[in-house]
Amino acid sequence: MLGSQLVQQSRQEDIKTSNPFHHDQLDRIFSVMGFPADKDWEDIRKMPEYPTLQKDFRRTTYANSSLIKYMEKHKVKPDSKVFLLLQKLLTMDPTKRITSEQALQDPYFQEDPLPTSDVFAGCQIPYPKREFLNEDEPEEKGDKGSLGNHYKI
Repeated sequence: MLGSQLVQQSRQEDIKTSNPFHHDQLDRIFSVMGFPADKDWEDIRKMPEYPTLQKDFRRTTYANSSLIKYMEKHKVKPDSKVFLLLQKLLTMDPTKRITSEQALQDPYFQEDPLPTSDVFAGCQIPYPKREFLNEDEPEEKGDKGSLGNHYKI
């Protein structure tokens, strides 16, 4: 989950966007990651839905798909810290995938901008200038188009 969120943040695109039917979600994941190789996820054959997976998805459909190719299209180099972290987070075999705690120890989080408890730390947040009613100022009585005669904000 954290891995797909990191892709979304770097791409500003949800790779998992789909309807609740899992077929669409798997198609989207395989389009980015490629179809899982048996050597990379040996226990996939033990999954109860594995026969359905084989029936619904063709390995050859995703033969040209990989995280490297996907991220290179979006100007993320395979030797970058963010890519190396993504590889660990998006490992399909859950027994080989890193945990959130392990991810937080990754070198990616040791470079600028460093994590902070305030996500907006150091950022200027532009707010439009607003006019406020002052309790001491008299309200205009004849302005029927104004809410000021009826409501104080």
